[in-house]
Amino acid sequence: MIRPPQAPPSPRPTLVWPPSTVRAQPPAPAREPGHRRPRTLWPWAIPAAALVVVTAMAVGRADDPATPSAPPGAGPAANLAPGPGPGAAPPSVYQGNGYGVLTLDRPPGQQILRFECQTCTGSTQLRADNSDTPLVESVGPYSGRRWIEAGASRLTVRAAGEWTLTVGGVDLATPTDGPASGTGDAVLLLRGRSTRAEVTNRGRNRFLVHQLHRGDTTPTTLVDRIGSYAGTVPLAGPALVQITSSGDWTLTPQ
Repeated sequence: MIRPPQAPPSPRPTLVWPPSTVRAQPPAPAREPGHRRPRTLWPWAIPAAALVVVTAMAVGRADDPATPSAPPGAGPAANLAPGPGPGAAPPSVYQGNGYGVLTLDRPPGQQILRFECQTCTGSTQLRADNSDTPLVESVGPYSGRRWIEAGASRLTVRAAGEWTLTVGGVDLATPTDGPASGTGDAVLLLRGRSTRAEVTNRGRNRFLVHQLHRGDTTPTTLVDRIGSYAGTVPLAGPALVQITSSGDWTLTPQ
C-alpha cells in the first residue's frame, strides 16, 4: 500500500542512542607568518522479510510508484557554505517502515544523506548499490550523516522501525571554521585552511576519518582504528570530512 504524497512533516525532536550531534567550536588562532598554505580544493566530482510502506518526497522516489512532492530548503554543491542558491535542487526525503529500496534521482554533484531511525530495534543497515561497505550499520536507534560516493543509483534500507532518509547536496554537511566535536557518525564541511588536524575518539567500535577534495574520485582514509584514538593526521582544508564513530570525537584543524 502506498500512501499519497504528503507535505513535509514538521520537525520532531531527535532522540538517539548513541546520539549523533556536532558542535562547532571557536576558530583556531591565526597561523604564524611563513607557514605554508595548502592548495585550495573542493569536492564535487564525486559522489522481503516484512511488508513495507515507503513514501518518497521531493525529487527522489521509491521503487514502488509514488508521486513526489518537494519540501523547501537546500543549496547547490558549488556553494562553499550551506544555504539555498539559484536553481538548487531541494533535498529528497524518503520515509518508510522496515525494508525499503529507493531509487536516487538527483542532479550531478556530491550527495550527502541524513538517516534517522529513532525507534529502530535490532540491526539497522543502509547500503548503496555501488559499494560492498554499508553506509550505516548499527544496532538500535540511529541518527547520523554519510556521504554517497559517485555512481550510486539505489539505496537499500534494512531496519526494524520507522525511518526517514534525506538526500541532498553539500548543504547537508555540518559547516565548521575551526575545531568541532560530536557524537556518532557525521559529515563536516571544513571551510578553513589547514594542513593537519588533531583527532580524538572515545568509543569501543571501529573509528574512521575520511576526507574528500575537489577532483577526488575516492576518499582518503586518515584514521582507521578500533576503540579510542588520539593523534595528529594530515588534513588539507577546505575539505569534506566524514567521521564514523560510536562514541564522542573531536577534530581540531591546524
